[in-house]
Amino acid sequence: MNTFNRFIVTTLLVLFTSQVFAVKPTITDIKRIGNKTLLATIDQSVTLFYNKIAQVALYSGTTYYLGAHNIVIYSPAELVNPVDNYSQQVKITLGGKGFELADASSKTSVTLSLAFRYLENAAGELSNPYNQNLILAINNLAITSNNTLSANEGSSPTHTLIANDSAATFSITEDTSRLFSLSGTNNSTLTFNGTNTDYESATKSYTDK
Repeated sequence: MNTFNRFIVTTLLVLFTSQVFAVKPTITDIKRIGNKTLLATIDQSVTLFYNKIAQVALYSGTTYYLGAHNIVIYSPAELVNPVDNYSQQVKITLGGKGFELADASSKTSVTLSLAFRYLENAAGELSNPYNQNLILAINNLAITSNNTLSANEGSSPTHTLIANDSAATFSITEDTSRLFSLSGTNNSTLTFNGTNTDYESATKSYTDK
């Protein structure tokens, strides 16, 4: 009886685990971060394969500011700080006139229709399309924590990043020294890899963005 019970429990756990990983990726948040750029956050790690593009339309009611009825604009998409070619954030650079017509409308928000043909999770499940209201104001995030990190030669200190939006997820856009990395919740832990640094009795400065 005990052996039978254990078999049932094990089987259920395996089935439950398989179902969890089969869930389609869902876009949980999208922000406008530039004149022609969007940042999409997904609920799980995904990869872009084949064509790295997004299908985008901007409209309000029957008025279209990008694309047209049943017509989408194909826009380049790229993973943000991927690890093994997987990430939970994707940056989209709008094609066509971008936000130009939407901005000229004087509206504070429009409807965004967004879909990826080739965005999938590790199980091969394609992402769900996104159709929600989008605030047109550019989301100006700012890092409010100390922007200077001191490190002794051979050490690898960490620093907690804080932004003016508590839900912000950090990413590195420029790291010429390749000595910085992000980890933790919302990538808020910045680590400087100084294991092999040699300052040669002089102070050195490294910068990342």
